Amino acid sequence: MSAVPSPSSLNWALDIQDEELSIYRSDRNRKIVLSRPRNGNALTTAMVSRLTNFFHEASRDKHISRIIITAQGKFFCTGMDLGKSRTAVNQGEDASSNEYHKFVGLFQAIQDSPQVTIAVINGPCYAGGIGLAFSCDIRLAVVSATATLSEVKLGLCPAIISRYLVREWGAVFTREAMLSGRTVSMTELKGIGAVHGIADDIPRLEELTTSYLRRLRACAPLASTMCKEAVTVACSIQVPERRHAVIQRIFKDMMRDGSESSVGVRNFQAKKQQIDWDALHEPGTLSKL
Repeated sequence: MSAVPSPSSLNWALDIQDEELSIYRSDRNRKIVLSRPRNGNALTTAMVSRLTNFFHEASRDKHISRIIITAQGKFFCTGMDLGKSRTAVNQGEDASSNEYHKFVGLFQAIQDSPQVTIAVINGPCYAGGIGLAFSCDIRLAVVSATATLSEVKLGLCPAIISRYLVREWGAVFTREAMLSGRTVSMTELKGIGAVHGIADDIPRLEELTTSYLRRLRACAPLASTMCKEAVTVACSIQVPERRHAVIQRIFKDMMRDGSESSVGVRNFQAKKQQIDWDALHEPGTLSKL
């Protein structure tokens, strides 16, 4: 039974690259890098579509366990591109409706991803960039990064991302941050449990990310998907009967013969070393155990 490797640099291979996005792979990890540093990594309509499509395609790929979102340059993401030729503001109801559905679709695709999603926040984020980070499951950040809900100062409201902020920040904290438009530090967000690791600088943030990814190899991917669904169900389904039915289905899936639990529990009973689930999920390996 393979043990989880000790932390070391991961070898990232470039999969896809254009002027706005780069996507890398390393074993069962994928890394999305926003690549518009001169524009604060603001999200164009094309970027939103490509990101959404990536998450939809990845959701069907059993060879991917974890997805990172990070960025080049000074900023993580400054939100929707508000350039004159790009924004839907004052462009009519059809344009605003189209923009709304595109962003809702992106954040929902991240939220619904069966993989563990990790935002690695390399710098300040604003508006939709905050939504990008807080629709993910886990957040690691450089200490100098900040989150600013500045929409109210522009006559706007962070409507689309509000559900994720209330879920991750809590209603009281979110309301004050929205109404004040103030800058929120990563230290403050870590204090409320919304950020899960902070590094002093970018090199240490990369080390923290590598270490975190290594630790997640000890977490079974299908069980991780079940954990995500269980939390979502607990937070979103108010009808007790429906909630019970979903939890019961998760429990049955977890306990069935040939599931990850049959391997994990047998390993525990034998007092063996920690499992490297990435190695076990190589084609044909798990079915032999």
